Amino acid sequence: MHQECSPVTDVNLLSAKLHTLHTDVADIKGSIKELTSAINKLALVEERISNAVAAQERTFKAIERLEGRIDELEKAQVTSESTSKWVDRGIVAMLAAIATFIWERVRNG
Repeated sequence: MHQECSPVTDVNLLSAKLHTLHTDVADIKGSIKELTSAINKLALVEERISNAVAAQERTFKAIERLEGRIDELEKAQVTSESTSKWVDRGIVAMLAAIATFIWERVRNG
């Protein structure tokens, strides 16, 4: 048995389906807005990460330069310590010579 639909029933059915479709489209628009917001936030995070990576690279390069300077200073310090020992020994030898000279003058004098 075939039921025939009346024009009013057809219009009501089409109206309900159109309303459902309208709701679905509105939901899709809302989802698209949320996705757009998330993508924009992701782009900001990516930019900040990129800036942080660049800053980290600059820091590593600065550390490398400082390590080089420290190596040079350590090498110079070894030379300076060696020179300082010789100067100290020379001063002690001169003081010993002066003391010996004065002692000889006082003893013979």
